[in-house]
Amino acid sequence: MSKCTIGIKKKICVFTLYAEKGASSQYRAYIFKEIFESKFEVQWFRFWSNRYVEKYMSDKKKYVINIAIEYLINCIKRWYQLMFIVPKSNVLFIQKACIPKIKSNFLKRAKAKGVRIILVVDDALYLASKDSTDGIAQIADVVM
Repeated sequence: MSKCTIGIKKKICVFTLYAEKGASSQYRAYIFKEIFESKFEVQWFRFWSNRYVEKYMSDKKKYVINIAIEYLINCIKRWYQLMFIVPKSNVLFIQKACIPKIKSNFLKRAKAKGVRIILVVDDALYLASKDSTDGIAQIADVVM
């Protein structure tokens, strides 16, 4: 049964790995921004900030403490989003590896609430063993 009634836009949560300046997120998620926002009520949630992309990414050893702090804060934010925001949505659009090092168990709550899951992956399949993509793909409704 659909959560949507006539005249009410469906709600989509979009989980990206990076903010707007991250190339992989730009190519796999933000490319759909105009289309999504014209047809749906959309909430965008990035894991890593533009600061990470512009500053930390180029010298991870130098910024290891900053990265660790941002990672912990972002994991807490992502947990909150998964537990309290996503279950109120109709669709969760996930860019590959947007939940670094976190297993797909948190997505099962959303599935139980009827949220459809779309997973967008890239062609770097050799990286799949280093993240939770396989687990997410197994419970996703669509994998692109």
